[in-house]
Amino acid sequence: MKEIPLSLCERSSVIENLKSQIRLDGRQFMETRSIEVNFGKDYGCCTVSLGETRVLAQITCEVVEPRPSRPNEGKISIYVHLSPMAAPHFEMGKGGEIIDEIQQILDRNIKESRCLDVESLCIMAEESVWQFKVDVTVLNHGGNLGDACNLAAVAALRHFHRPDVTVEEDGRVTIHTHEEKELIPTFLKKIPVCLTFALFEVEDDCITLIDPTETEER
Repeated sequence: MKEIPLSLCERSSVIENLKSQIRLDGRQFMETRSIEVNFGKDYGCCTVSLGETRVLAQITCEVVEPRPSRPNEGKISIYVHLSPMAAPHFEMGKGGEIIDEIQQILDRNIKESRCLDVESLCIMAEESVWQFKVDVTVLNHGGNLGDACNLAAVAALRHFHRPDVTVEEDGRVTIHTHEEKELIPTFLKKIPVCLTFALFEVEDDCITLIDPTETEER
């Protein structure tokens, strides 16, 4: 998917507003849009609205074998989805730059930061661990997808509860329903925060905007 650039008239409108210390949506330069976080009926389901941007994050889990190099650590996989219907200013074409960019942000903030205690996901070393799957879907692209996707993914993880298990004498793993045993909450050692700024050169001056809209990003 390739982003359609702004017309010369649209670009001129953005710049002229910035010269007058005004953003198109009326915000101050360092003012973010309103944020709304809603959790679904099931644990690990979270919808984030950041202005016109809407993102859905859903956590699921399954028991898998650990990596040989990390026999006592669970796994976490992150997937980002962007429908053409969510971004009318995109056209079909080569590449998926925006998806790749968001994927890198989430991998760095969640996986590489090790905010999730992956050792707590170990059931039986070298035999079985929990794998968390984080599906992030962009429902509407109104700008600043990185911040919205990061918030949705982290909030969904924090909200998620996994089933309890019992390891039998023969090594079999029994996964209990929530009626049999209380679900176990997810522990995050730290909360990754993402803040995006847009920089504009206007008449030899550098203007910094927080939480850019999709028009400001283009």
